[in-house]
Amino acid sequence: MKKILLLASAFLSIPAAAHEITSPFYLPEMGHVLSQTSALYSKNKITTSPTTRTYRTAIVEELTLGLGAGLAALMNGDLNWTRQKQDKTYSTPHTKGYAAGLKGQWEVDGLLTQFSGLYHQTTEVDFSARRLLETHFRFGKQLKTMTPYVHLQGNFPLHARSHFNNPLYRAETGVFQQVSPKTTLDTALYLQYDKNVKGKSYGIRGEYSYLATQWMAISINGQWQARGHAKAHEKTYHQQIGTKISFSF
Repeated sequence: MKKILLLASAFLSIPAAAHEITSPFYLPEMGHVLSQTSALYSKNKITTSPTTRTYRTAIVEELTLGLGAGLAALMNGDLNWTRQKQDKTYSTPHTKGYAAGLKGQWEVDGLLTQFSGLYHQTTEVDFSARRLLETHFRFGKQLKTMTPYVHLQGNFPLHARSHFNNPLYRAETGVFQQVSPKTTLDTALYLQYDKNVKGKSYGIRGEYSYLATQWMAISINGQWQARGHAKAHEKTYHQQIGTKISFSF
């Protein structure tokens, strides 16, 4: 028992790595907070007959509170305005959501391991489950000016519904790059499988950030995704652009 307690104490005493606030491996120290506020605009096009187009504007606030010992509490909330066009019919639902959970991270010899789990709830009724458990695993290797990583994500609905009661899985490989003392770049390629529609997707995303100070950064980001649906012979294309401001205090 004494050996087990010593090992646990040693594990919890591993300090969080020093990363830029724009890095996916940044973790605030105990008592400190990372605030990230994003404004996003996206467009979906589904090549059915008639073609369906969906336009969405979203405001997202994410807070990460450092708890020490490589742990942090996560909280986020979002507001969404969606405009959907099918043939000549329009609908404009307004939705909101929130999530809360924990993140754990440790580093050994430059090898980074991160896990987070969140409970997510939304008023969305057309495109996602009302309640779900969201999990993330991220593994990376810190090199001189870059950190290549692998990110695995799973969304598991907790409320059975006829259309969105199955999991969604996503795997991506990315690189976080220190471009200059004031700028960083985070890019990734990903594959996604949505069991609800039995659709496989592939895409690319990127985020370019300017570090105004050590505790404030401004970012622009974008994403492109395509999905094929073999049974219905339809394609879905997703495009997103956004901006984000990050504060650490």
